[in-house]
Amino acid sequence: MEDIYEPDEDSYLILNFLPLYAPGKRILDMGTGSGILALECLRFSNDVVAADINPSALQIAKKKFGTRALVIESDLFSRIQRKFDLILFNPPYLPNAPYGSKATDGGKRGSELIAKFLKQAGSHLDPGGIILLVFSSLTKKREVDRLITENGFKSKTLAEKHLFYETLYLYELKK
Repeated sequence: MEDIYEPDEDSYLILNFLPLYAPGKRILDMGTGSGILALECLRFSNDVVAADINPSALQIAKKKFGTRALVIESDLFSRIQRKFDLILFNPPYLPNAPYGSKATDGGKRGSELIAKFLKQAGSHLDPGGIILLVFSSLTKKREVDRLITENGFKSKTLAEKHLFYETLYLYELKK
């Protein structure tokens, strides 16, 4: 079975903001993993799409959501055809490491998947739409900030969570 990211501090960081951002929105949970964020979104919206590249994660998501959410196998936006008011992204963001897995490995620097996401996300965001993005200080905040600006987004820090070995950041992104 492929790696499925189990909810952790970063998942709960986004989860805490969903009551403020999700009500009545058309929502995409990109890289749904365990499905915890999409499941919470279903409390506030009846238009939720959960996407992941991992077939094992999608199998679990389909069992959890039934027909209440659309579940799509997609490499980022490759099979996403519509726009959303809210896109959630808790990506694999850790730099390559011997202990890493597909669920946590964000590439050599940790920001490669975030860069690819940001290049594609704007065309799937409704006017006035918002992205909630979480990442780690191990990904290099300055690099993520540069990628955000380079792709035409404005960011606002919603939360920071200091852990023993890293700081987690939750950003609100708008065009």
